[in-house]
Amino acid sequence: MNAESLTIHKQRRFTNLADIELFIHHWYKDAEGNDRLCLEVGAVRRMKTYFDILKLSLEKISASKDSPWMENARGIHVLTTEARILWNCIRDADEEAPETLCKGRRLNPWLRLGLHLAWKWGERLRQYRTCDNNLDGRLEFAHRMFCHIVSVIRRVCRSDRFRRWAFNDDRRARDNYASCTRLMLDIFKLHARPLILRIDLYFEGDASDMSESDSAQRAYDKFLRNLSEGKILPDVLGYISKREDGLERRVHYHVLVALDGDKHQNAFRMTEILGQYWSNRCVGSSYLSSYFNCWKRKNEYEHCCLGLLHYSDECMLRGLRDALEYMCKEGAHIFVNKDMGKNLRKSQSPKIAEGTARRGAPRKLGSDLSLATAILHKSV
Repeated sequence: MNAESLTIHKQRRFTNLADIELFIHHWYKDAEGNDRLCLEVGAVRRMKTYFDILKLSLEKISASKDSPWMENARGIHVLTTEARILWNCIRDADEEAPETLCKGRRLNPWLRLGLHLAWKWGERLRQYRTCDNNLDGRLEFAHRMFCHIVSVIRRVCRSDRFRRWAFNDDRRARDNYASCTRLMLDIFKLHARPLILRIDLYFEGDASDMSESDSAQRAYDKFLRNLSEGKILPDVLGYISKREDGLERRVHYHVLVALDGDKHQNAFRMTEILGQYWSNRCVGSSYLSSYFNCWKRKNEYEHCCLGLLHYSDECMLRGLRDALEYMCKEGAHIFVNKDMGKNLRKSQSPKIAEGTARRGAPRKLGSDLSLATAILHKSV
C-alpha cells in the first residue's frame, strides 16, 4: 500500500517464524500525529496494517468539514493529504483486503463502512488514476464521485446510531479495564511481587475453521476452569483471559496469569506448562492447536510486565497497563460473534480475612499502592 502516512521497506528474512515471509517495517502516524513503527509479517499482517490505516482515515474524514480537494500551485484540483490516504485505501482494497477473506466476518463498523465503499467504488475510481496512482481531479466524474464518498462517510459516522455504537464500545472497554485494574491492585495488596505470565492460545489446521464450535468452547472452558482450580499451575493468584477473532487465526485467546512470586520465579517454564496443557489436555493434539509464549518477545515490548513485578516498579507497571489495555479493548478489526458470550473472563479477587496480617517481611514502602494506582488508573 502506498499511503503517504505509511512507508514500507524490506529488511532481513525471518529464520525462526516464516522462511518465505518478509520482515517489514511499517511507519505510520497515529491519531495524535506521532510517528509509530509497526513490525509485521506477511499478507495477513499487511491486511491488519491496512485495516488500521483505513479506520484511522475514516475517523479523520468524519471529524473534518474540509473539502477532500484543494488547488495546487498550477491551479489543478488534487486530493488533500487526508483524502489521499482514503483514496489509497479505496484503491488498494481488492489487493489488501479481498472480499473472500472478509465476507461473513463480523467486522468493526468503521471497517464495514470503509470496505463497503471501497468494494463498491474502487473499481470505477481506479479508471481515473494518474500515472503516479493518484486520483485525477481534473475529471469531473472522479471529482464528484470522491466528494460523494466523503459525504457518505460523514453522514453515516455522525449519525446517532453510529455514535451510540462507538460510545458503547468505548464504555465496555473502560469498564473491563477498570475491573481488571481492581483485580491486579487487590493482588498487590497481598503479594508485593507476583510472577506475571502471558500466553496466546490458538487452534491450528482444520480446528481453526471450527474455532467457534461448541467443542472449541469446551476446550477453552476446561483450560480456565483447571487454571482457576490450580490443576495446571500451583499458587495462581488470578488470571485475565480475552477471546478474539483474528484475520488468520480465527478465534483465539490471550491469557495473563499472576502467580505467587515468593514461590515461583521462572516465567518462561511456567508459561510453557500452560501452553502444553492447552495443546495436550484441552484440545488433545499439537496438530490442532498451538500457543505462543509471550516471554519470547519480552525484549520487544516498550514496557514489559512479564516476570516478577514489584508493586513499586514503575516501568513494569506501565507494561502491565499496556497489557491490560490490549486485552480489554474491543476488537480492532473483527468482533467475535455475539452468541458466544462474554469475551473477557477473569478470576475473582483474592480474599483475606479482615485483621489478618500479610505474611512475610514488612514492605519497604509499607502498604502504599499509590504509584500502582496512579499508573494503572490513567487509562480508566
